[in-house]
Amino acid sequence: MINGEVANVLDYGADPTGVSDSTTAITLAIASGKAVFIPKGTYITDTLSLPNTASSGVVINGENKESTILVAKNTNSPIFNSAGSFSSNNYISNLTLRAHASSSTGPAVDMRNISFSQFVQIIVQGNGSGKWAQAFYFYAYTSPFSHCYLNQLDYINISDSCITDTVFLMQDFCNANRISHVQIRSAVGGSTLSIPYVVRLYNPNAAMQLLTLEKFHVECNLTQFAFDFGNGNTNITLRDSWVETNAQSLNNSNTSTILLQNSHFNGSAWNTVLPVNFSRISCDVTGVVEGAYANVSQPTQAIVFTSTATPSSNTRALDDYDEGTWNPSLSGVTGLTLTNSYGFYRKIGGVVYVSFYIQANWTSSAAVSITGLPYTSLATSFATGWAVTLSTQSAQTGVVIVGNIGNTATTIVLSNANALNAAWVAPSASPGYLAGSGFYFAT
Repeated sequence: MINGEVANVLDYGADPTGVSDSTTAITLAIASGKAVFIPKGTYITDTLSLPNTASSGVVINGENKESTILVAKNTNSPIFNSAGSFSSNNYISNLTLRAHASSSTGPAVDMRNISFSQFVQIIVQGNGSGKWAQAFYFYAYTSPFSHCYLNQLDYINISDSCITDTVFLMQDFCNANRISHVQIRSAVGGSTLSIPYVVRLYNPNAAMQLLTLEKFHVECNLTQFAFDFGNGNTNITLRDSWVETNAQSLNNSNTSTILLQNSHFNGSAWNTVLPVNFSRISCDVTGVVEGAYANVSQPTQAIVFTSTATPSSNTRALDDYDEGTWNPSLSGVTGLTLTNSYGFYRKIGGVVYVSFYIQANWTSSAAVSITGLPYTSLATSFATGWAVTLSTQSAQTGVVIVGNIGNTATTIVLSNANALNAAWVAPSASPGYLAGSGFYFAT
C-alpha cells in the first residue's frame, strides 16, 4: 500500500552504473509499500513483478525518462509483468526500457489481468542487435484488461528496429483503455525503422470494447499495417494522429465500429470491411474501403463511395454519391414504337435527381408510366408534382403532364393535369415527345 513515503532504490543497493544486477534492490523497494523512486542511471534488472492486488498497486517513478534506464538482464524476460491473477492501480513513469543485447521473443512490458493502471512517459529501446518482440503486451488471461492509460510513450530505435512484431499488442477481453501521445519513429541519424504493426488487437475468444487511440505520431516503414483491429472489436476511436508509412494504415476483417477524427494518413491503401465513420480526416492513400458498411475511400483528391454503400443511421452523414445515365421507356401504351430515349441522374445521399427525354409513337394509351428509374424509391415516401411536357405535332402540343412516384417504385406515373390518368390522344402519325426532370427519395 502506498503510504506517502518514498523508497529510493539506491538505499536498497541498486547499481546505477549498469555493472551489477539491481533486480533484488528494486524488488525490495517495490515490496516496501512505498512509492518507488529510481534516480538517473542505468540499471540491469530481471523481470519486476507488479503486486498481485485488486486494491492498491505500486508507484514507480524514474527521475527522467531519457536518463533513467532499465536494461533487461535476460534475453526473453520483460522489464515489467503482473505477477499474479490480478493487478490494479499501478503507476509507472519516466523510464527507458532497453532490450537485452540479444533479441527477445517477448515484450518489454507483459501485463496480464491488469486494470486501472497507467504507464506515462516511457521510452522503449533496442540494444545494439537486441530487440523486443513487442513494446507492450496486454492479455486478459482470467480477468479483463481494463481502464488502463498509456501516455507519452516513445519507441526509438538505437541501431535498427527495436521491435520485431508489434508495438502495442492486446489480446482477449479488453475494455475502456486509452493510449495517448505516442511517438513511433526512427532515431535521429539512425537507419529506417521497420516493424510489422503499430497497434494490433488480437482476440479470438472475446470482444474488445471502448479503446481510444489518440495523438499517435507514426513515421516508419511497416511490413503489415499501422492499425490492425483484429476480430470482433467494438467502439474504437482513433483521433488527433499523424501516420506516415509505406504500408496500409488501417486493417480489419470483422465488425468493429471505428471513429476516425482529426487525423492524417499516408500509406499504400486502406484495407477494411468495418463500419467506419470519418470526421475531419486528411488522407493521401490509394485503394478502397470495401464491404457492406465501409462506404468511403479517400484517394488524393476526391471522396469515392463504393457501389454497395449502405445508408447511415446518422442524419448528418453523407453516405452515398452516384451519377450516370438510365434508359427511360413507356408502359400503359399500345403499339409503342420507341424512336429515341435517354436519361441522366445524380444521387446525393438518399436524394435522386433525374431528367429524361422520350421520342415515340403509339396507337392508344391508358394510365401511362415512365419506367426504368435508376434507384427504387423509399417505402415511406411519395414524390409528387413532377412537371412533364408532352409535345406532338398534333393537337396535344404543349400539354403539361403531372408525374408521381409511388412507394418502393422505379416508375413515374403520369396523368393529365386536368384529368387523372386520362388517356392521351395517340400520336400515331407523328412521334410524341416526353421530357421532364425532378427528384425523389431512394433507398
